[in-house]
Amino acid sequence: DGRVVTWGWAEDGGDSSSLEEELASGVQRVVATECAFAALKEDGRVVTWGKPDNGGDSIAVEDELAGGVKNVVATRHGFAVLKEDGKMVTWGWTYISEAVEELACKIVDAIKVSKYRFDVIGRTDSGVVKII
Repeated sequence: DGRVVTWGWAEDGGDSSSLEEELASGVQRVVATECAFAALKEDGRVVTWGKPDNGGDSIAVEDELAGGVKNVVATRHGFAVLKEDGKMVTWGWTYISEAVEELACKIVDAIKVSKYRFDVIGRTDSGVVKII
């Protein structure tokens, strides 16, 4: 029915009471790192909770998560969202953000391939580029 209910160790995401209203409806997808969660809402927003270092604190990217998010993926320690305009935004203990920033292309998709890694697929003028 689009709502999220949490329980467990509070600092690892078991307590989402500060987001009770946000998580009461309209949630399309929830992904998790080792100790944090991200919920993609029907309106394209993403809300996060849990251990700050593992992505539970998304204040640095909150404007980017306020709408227009197409997909969200997680590794063991960080999150990435793919925006409708092809931009990718990362937070938490991510290892891919610098590589994404250096690639001048439109991001096509981001796929979680293991608990440690995203595969990012981008399209440039010369074809498809895959970053690992």
